[in-house]
Amino acid sequence: MFLNTNGGQAQAALGSWNWCEVRLLQCADIQVGYLILEHPSVTWSASTPGTVTTPNTSLPPLTTELGLYLLDDNAVIPVDPSGQVIGDDPAFVAQTPPVQQATVTGPDIELIPTVPPGRYVLSVIVNWTMPEGAPLPLHTAYAFVVDIE
Repeated sequence: MFLNTNGGQAQAALGSWNWCEVRLLQCADIQVGYLILEHPSVTWSASTPGTVTTPNTSLPPLTTELGLYLLDDNAVIPVDPSGQVIGDDPAFVAQTPPVQQATVTGPDIELIPTVPPGRYVLSVIVNWTMPEGAPLPLHTAYAFVVDIE
């Protein structure tokens, strides 16, 4: 998944997701507690549209939940249950409400930021079109670091 803004393109961090292979009657639901923000940020001018693209997917997005979160209030360095730090990259964990949010229907995913300049995380939760016979709704969570100008 990619975010395209007037400042360039960014690759998403991958979070919780699920899938079903209907023909084999197999499904998986992968839950993660955080999204590692390992990819570079992208600049984005306020009041200009940004688009999220989902290449190489056979299922189009049904609905997409978008949320802009202040990075400083919603980034942590992950630790394991024993308290050991996991890696050097910060991770996104929603700890405050988004400062801007929207729900988009259909495959054309666009957002125009109306927030003050600063560093944010764009949370993107895609609810995919259900393949016939799938026993559970399909979703994937992504995150991008954006610098709003």
